[in-house]
Amino acid sequence: MTSIVDVRLGDYHGEWALDGSTVRYVEYIGGDVIEAELEGCGEDYTDCVVEDVVKRLGDELKLPRSVLGSVKARLKVLGFPLVITLREEVNASIIEFRGKNGSAQLIIRYQLIS
Repeated sequence: MTSIVDVRLGDYHGEWALDGSTVRYVEYIGGDVIEAELEGCGEDYTDCVVEDVVKRLGDELKLPRSVLGSVKARLKVLGFPLVITLREEVNASIIEFRGKNGSAQLIIRYQLIS
């Protein structure tokens, strides 16, 4: 299997891998590994994988749809293989995207107003 997307967001670790002509999704939970075939992916699996990655990012990070649309467009430009990591700072979460064609960051800032 060849890894095409690797996502690490805190406790969440998911990987999309190409196994011949089949795309597999692997999720690592503690010491367990859950693996499933991605349904509906054909020869050009790019759109299928990007859609699934964006859906899982939205679920894990609770991102609004408008942000997810921008992330989806950027992922297509960055290309595979793709690595997505979360870095926590004092008042911000930084999601870093690194692909074959470059890199990008999504910065979420937190501010308490009283």
